[in-house]
Amino acid sequence: MSLIDRHSTTEASADKLYFAQVREDAEIEIEALSEVLDGTIAVVTSGGCTALSLLAAGTGEIHAVDLNKTQNDITELKAVAAASLPWSELLTFLDARPGDPVQRRVTYDALRGQLSAHARGYFDGHHKAITGGILHAGITEKFMKGLVATLRRGIVKNGVMEQILLAPDLATQQRLWEQGWDNRRWRAFLATLCNRRVFDKVYAEGFFTNTGKTSFADHFGSVIKHVLTELPARNNPYAHDIITGHFGEDLPAYLTEKAAVTIAESTGRLHLWDQPMTTWLAQRAEGSLDGVTLSNICEWFTKPEIEQLFASLARAVRPDGVVVMRNFVGWTDLPDSAQQWFDVDPRSEELSLADRSLMQYRVVVLKRRAVARPRLPMEPTQLGEADAAELLALARSNPISSSTTYVVDRSRFGAVAERIPGAKLIGGRVDGQLVSVAAMIPFGARVAGGDIRVTYLGGVVADRAHPGRGLEIVEQATSEWFDSDSQVFVWLTNDDNERIDRTANNDQWRDQVDKIAAVNYTEVLPQTRAKLPAGWAFGPAAEGDREQAIGFINDYYADRNLYTPMTLDDLSRFPNATPADLLCLYDEQHRLRGAAWVWAPAPYAQVIPIKFDAMSKGWEKAVTAARRLGAPLPQPPVEGQPLKTIHVRRLAFADQQAGKVIVGQLGNVVLERGAHSMSYVDDPRVGIPKRHQLVFTYPGHIGARLKPDSPTSFESLRARPVFIDVSLT
Repeated sequence: MSLIDRHSTTEASADKLYFAQVREDAEIEIEALSEVLDGTIAVVTSGGCTALSLLAAGTGEIHAVDLNKTQNDITELKAVAAASLPWSELLTFLDARPGDPVQRRVTYDALRGQLSAHARGYFDGHHKAITGGILHAGITEKFMKGLVATLRRGIVKNGVMEQILLAPDLATQQRLWEQGWDNRRWRAFLATLCNRRVFDKVYAEGFFTNTGKTSFADHFGSVIKHVLTELPARNNPYAHDIITGHFGEDLPAYLTEKAAVTIAESTGRLHLWDQPMTTWLAQRAEGSLDGVTLSNICEWFTKPEIEQLFASLARAVRPDGVVVMRNFVGWTDLPDSAQQWFDVDPRSEELSLADRSLMQYRVVVLKRRAVARPRLPMEPTQLGEADAAELLALARSNPISSSTTYVVDRSRFGAVAERIPGAKLIGGRVDGQLVSVAAMIPFGARVAGGDIRVTYLGGVVADRAHPGRGLEIVEQATSEWFDSDSQVFVWLTNDDNERIDRTANNDQWRDQVDKIAAVNYTEVLPQTRAKLPAGWAFGPAAEGDREQAIGFINDYYADRNLYTPMTLDDLSRFPNATPADLLCLYDEQHRLRGAAWVWAPAPYAQVIPIKFDAMSKGWEKAVTAARRLGAPLPQPPVEGQPLKTIHVRRLAFADQQAGKVIVGQLGNVVLERGAHSMSYVDDPRVGIPKRHQLVFTYPGHIGARLKPDSPTSFESLRARPVFIDVSLT
């Protein structure tokens, strides 16, 4: 019997060698699959490292599956070399340790007779892959080598990379990182060379089609910092290999001397399949697999393909079997079949943080249930004052996941909605427990100069222990509580929302709506006071001047889509709001030159988790952008003290001069009230004063309405254009 059992199908193709190594820490899979290691496990082949590591760890049978025959070719050569060569020669042949190119060719000639015809044909035609060392022959490895070479050209301080690898403790690693690596040049490098455009050129079309709008620069910046400052680097073989070109004293699991002996004794236990994983799983007998590790293949798949994959997994994996899924730069939401048949292992987050590969940021370990989880119906209901405590508990226990999390004393979705006539809080209960909530807020607005009714949906919160209920409450709220007079739907959006939104069936409405309004909000930190021009005055509007000021604001916004005209009642409608929040700017002739309506919501505390948060999305991008600009993030002056901000809800001015003056004076209001930041709709005619430090700019309200030729209406359209509100308050 031969060492390797190889199967090929017509569905597979011989593509480029994209991965000479699996850019994942196989120790994670070994730990995740520890309860089923002696059984039958399927893996995505890639560079073969995970398959061979599991084989060396004692797995009964390994089925390595890949639709790219070339990836199975390199796995085959690694296995044959491990079983045939003395350990020291194995390391130099593969290029785990420096070796002689000529000797590598001699060694390959001695091994090639043990390879399958396809593997032999590939390496016979790629001599440089052999002489250069096959561990660094892939497209990924060559790309990474070029990136590291660029870092050495004045981006990372000379010698700092190697010093981090030799550091005796984490404190030393962190000091070296801060002093010699984490600088503006590093951030510029990430933005320039670690972005989707560059990766699309390096890899084949379709590699990142379904990863969404994830920032590659933010991903790599966060993951690399985490691994090099929060995990020991001295014994990290992956960090050594990327930085120096070879592994250090510590080796990946499949390259240890003991592993080589185990692999040599594994005749008939390694099966290579040239086939797509979903097809292969569909052909397995029910309950025949003890474990499956998927790498990050779900990032390649569409939502229906992911659903099909997990349906096949639910059938092929036995009860109590284990599935390991990873994410590289995307985010894979578990489909219905996964939620029905699998439980998420609580070790998932811990294992995500333990990965040393400098590439992966999310590991999800799933355990197959013996019986499908019943999907209890969720009963939607309008919530009231009696539900306040339960609402707040839901919001606090399920915060929006981000590297910066704002925790509000009040429910972030109820503070405004409860004071607007017609506003409703819609909650979803499962078996009596409140598991999700959404706010439906109707209001009047203007579009193209005409007054219309608008419905805004925001503040969606769902219990993480009840997957899918957030989208369900959105659908129920928009279907059953949508204001019948409304013609336009408004939502807030950012990258986190886009991830959530991709899980919904938006094809029903995407081509039926027109975007009719969009604004960007800017948040700044006023640094110093601004002066008024001689003879000018700025302050709260006198009681007799309030109607004039409101009229000035309404006239300013008269031609803007989705503007809601102000009234005197608005000055006391919101929590903490007073008539003194209506501010006026007068020139030396006492002419009204500008007006602003500001609001200070309930103070909130800023919490920045010390550990890497794998779910970080939209706000992490904003925070990273702020740091790239060198802007300090708002922080409480004393730890634990609430953080206050000023929202400029309306800002109007007569001309550019008045605009610059009033924005400067609003900064003074922030300083006078002891607040830390100010957010407003930035007007390009005014810009950001030098005395205000930019924190970040983020997308604000966006509105859409049905196209005139749409075959449906908001009343009959189940999946309306809904994005999830992730506003600060």
